Amino acid sequence: MKNLLIYFSCFLLICSCKAEKKKTIEEKKNNIVLEDSITNNLNRNQENGVWHFYDISDSPVLDLKGIDREKLKTEIEKYTIKLTENHITISNSCSDIEYVNLREKSLSYFTNQDNLERYSNALSNKGIKFSDSINIIRSTLPDEECDYPFGEIIKINDFLIVLYEGYLVFFSKEVPSDNFISEYNKLSNISLPIDYDLIDSIEDSKFIPISDKYKYFLKLDHLSNYKGIKLPVINQNIKTILISAYQESGEQNLYIYNLSEEGKVLDKLVLFSIEGETEQGNNIGNNTFNIDKYYKIKITRILENDTKIIKYYRINKNGKFEEINNK
Repeated sequence: MKNLLIYFSCFLLICSCKAEKKKTIEEKKNNIVLEDSITNNLNRNQENGVWHFYDISDSPVLDLKGIDREKLKTEIEKYTIKLTENHITISNSCSDIEYVNLREKSLSYFTNQDNLERYSNALSNKGIKFSDSINIIRSTLPDEECDYPFGEIIKINDFLIVLYEGYLVFFSKEVPSDNFISEYNKLSNISLPIDYDLIDSIEDSKFIPISDKYKYFLKLDHLSNYKGIKLPVINQNIKTILISAYQESGEQNLYIYNLSEEGKVLDKLVLFSIEGETEQGNNIGNNTFNIDKYYKIKITRILENDTKIIKYYRINKNGKFEEINNK
């Protein structure tokens, strides 16, 4: 009888161990599914390379009063982000910090639908498609994370994104351009004299599209759909071009730029823009212009009270636009 009790006890113990083992396996299986589908996927897909400042959202995704967008852009554009295997280095912030690349559900990360839509709209305005899941880059050890705002970095497609003073800041592997010479060489030519009516009639056929990466170089980051055309060379040191770009409202702006021989901007002037409408129905802004064959520029501007102001300019030997008298 005693032997029977011992045998029965051992049988129960073995069954219990098997049941516990089976339970543990099922729990682990469930946890792995949960990790992969909702929060953390630790199968790192490392992206080696250097990311440069690319853009900043048009408006904040978090409403912080008194923050100047242009000032923020100046502060943040000096940074670069370097990823090497599983280490991150950010200029002027941190060096060789080990990181993890986590996969999270977008809704879970942004906590609610309102936040999700706010971020999604900001990304969409920059041509970045939002998906159900995003990658989050953060330090393996919280005590060693990079300085603000790089403690946590969102990765979507080929962009790295940080939240800085309420704005989204975008970094790209594409190297920002510090000159325009390669783009200048691609542009078509047009002869002088010209005026707005002529430019309006030839734009589709002769103006050449310009990459968005030049918008900060040209200081036109508030516009889109950039196109350019060459004007006759003044001398070997000054190259002159026209740049067409569009406001969010769909109105066109037209600029004349003087470039150095190396493709640096020497000066620019607004030839045509619409900033509103007067009570009489006239467009406020630079409404007409003319450039004669000697580069004498005439611009007619209409003010809010329908007053017309006519100004004349020439290009000096340093490539600057100088206002002159009409004599």
